[in-house]
Amino acid sequence: KNNKQMFVRKTVARNEDQTSREERELQERKFRDITNYLVCAGYFRARDPGVSAFDKVVGGACWAITHIHNTWLDVDVVFRGTSTTGQNIKLAE
Repeated sequence: KNNKQMFVRKTVARNEDQTSREERELQERKFRDITNYLVCAGYFRARDPGVSAFDKVVGGACWAITHIHNTWLDVDVVFRGTSTTGQNIKLAE
């Protein structure tokens, strides 16, 4: 029983979010689709390997919104490369 408990703890530690393999594969496929759409639309930062996945998607969404034809938006966003997870969530909202 102790060996089984140790195995479970190690498995959970390696996969803390406990997301299934199928869900991770789906998320990866959707992320590739999103970045491909952004690059096709002209947002080339989406293919930069030095940019985080979060920055690619949120940056691409902001870029797309500001490039909608016949629309005027006043956007005031401060970007910090060292933002916390909470700050990133607030920015995305």
